[in-house]
Amino acid sequence: MHRPPRTAAPAAPEKIHYNFSDYPVYIRRDHLSQYPNYSGTAHWHEDPEFILILSGHMVYNVNGRRIHLTEGSGILVNSCQFHHGFSADGSDCEFICIIVSPLLLSANEYFERTYIAPILKNEDFPWLLLSPETDWQQGMLDCLRDIFRESREKNHFLEIQQQLLRLWGLLYRHTAPAEPGTASGLAAPVIIPNCFGNISTVPPGITGEAAEPKNPLSAYKQHKFLLSIFISRDYNKIRIYFEGSVRI
Repeated sequence: MHRPPRTAAPAAPEKIHYNFSDYPVYIRRDHLSQYPNYSGTAHWHEDPEFILILSGHMVYNVNGRRIHLTEGSGILVNSCQFHHGFSADGSDCEFICIIVSPLLLSANEYFERTYIAPILKNEDFPWLLLSPETDWQQGMLDCLRDIFRESREKNHFLEIQQQLLRLWGLLYRHTAPAEPGTASGLAAPVIIPNCFGNISTVPPGITGEAAEPKNPLSAYKQHKFLLSIFISRDYNKIRIYFEGSVRI
């Protein structure tokens, strides 16, 4: 989650504004209070994203699933997942956001096929909560702190690269599928990628008593929605992402 202006619709990947022109990684310490209404905008990108909470708390929405993050915890958002962070109670939160291009982790095609693709293309692994109570996840959180610290120094790319590889090594050893390279993965949204509209729970033309709600839960509702569909690259699985607000 980062703050540069977004010119693309949610159906297109967000353009990542990397810290360095020749080293594709985004590293930033930020506050939710810097965002309108203490909320980022839902977006997606191919690069995996890591969040570490320094103080306060926030809710992270990944594909409609809300994950509560507290001080000292973090989250990994995998490739091509709709996500954004926000405050549910209007309180501020200080956090580190690191977005890394897979190119930095792929020494050659073997590394990409064996160690990177099994995680990035695993459609059953959209996100991972990083808890300081789990040793290897605490190790990942420590890596995020070290990466941020090294990014403040001039030309510390070797140190950053070392921590990125350690970070990914911990992730791979504990989450990779049993058979590396077998995950088919999800392509970018390709069907109904940016569909906005309104739907009603009461069919058009129904009036009078037939249109009256029988109980409060069946009251007339209008839904403003965004619908996107992901299709796996081998076309054998789909995932639907729905985000919207309800007016009663």
